[in-house]
Amino acid sequence: MPSIALTTFAVTFTTFLPMVDPFGNMSIFAVMTEGMPRAAQRRVAYKACAFALGIVLAFGFFGQELLEIFGITTNGLKIVGGIIFLIMGYDMLQARLARTKVSNPPTADEVTELDDLALTPLAIPLLAGPGALTNAVLRAEAAQGPMELAAFTAGTVAVMAFTCACLIGAGKIAQWIGPAGTKVILRLMGLILMVIAVESFFDGLTPIVRAMIHGDV
Repeated sequence: MPSIALTTFAVTFTTFLPMVDPFGNMSIFAVMTEGMPRAAQRRVAYKACAFALGIVLAFGFFGQELLEIFGITTNGLKIVGGIIFLIMGYDMLQARLARTKVSNPPTADEVTELDDLALTPLAIPLLAGPGALTNAVLRAEAAQGPMELAAFTAGTVAVMAFTCACLIGAGKIAQWIGPAGTKVILRLMGLILMVIAVESFFDGLTPIVRAMIHGDV
């Protein structure tokens, strides 16, 4: 692979990794899938990362056009993402995050619930949040030519594959810490998620307010 493509791959991987945050989301995943059969946990992990990958790549290639069509700004995405994170974080802080109880093997209704869990809140907004979607648009726009676009795609796939491996191994964390430890981590992650929510909300709101003050809106 040419050096420019390697650089694009490296930049894509390193910029997406903290935004997808596989290590931070391991604890959330472990708590949300506690008590599920291993096969069900793996299904949720695969689906969540597949959904997130498809959403991020779609935004990378078509995001700017979609935002322009609907008149959506990245600041708006940050505000909405912050609100969603705040609601989720509050529920986690109260240790009442809904868990899906699954039999082994899962019934048809339970499979649907697993897919819903994988899509929301795991894929959206945890893995493919406002930061990741914004980064996808920026990285895709910076890529010039098919080789760099391929490197951008490969870097995104690599991040999601790494994230999937982390989530699959998260089940062992829940077994090790036990129910009491799970509640402690749930509340701790809820607090952290609420802090992230506030930062995301005001990160999107501040430019809008400044524009209004200066009469640009």
